[in-house]
Amino acid sequence: MTDSGTFTVTPVTTVPGSSLVAISAAVYRTSAPIATVAQRRAAVIGYISTTFDVTSLIDSVAAAHGTLASRSTTATPAARCN
Repeated sequence: MTDSGTFTVTPVTTVPGSSLVAISAAVYRTSAPIATVAQRRAAVIGYISTTFDVTSLIDSVAAAHGTLASRSTTATPAARCN
């Protein structure tokens, strides 16, 4: 995740029968250059991650709204947490 500058999404396969997903991202120093792998490695100050159950999330959204639409976007290395 530090090398790519993007979020990682990983299925959690250690819990049989679940639809758990782990999402992680590096957090970089504010205003630090992060255009190259070397710059990202030097600028990383930590990581943030979470897990969630995909099936539960989709079920709760669909139940609350009666319908479900989705949109996919791609983060770039320039997108960072400040």
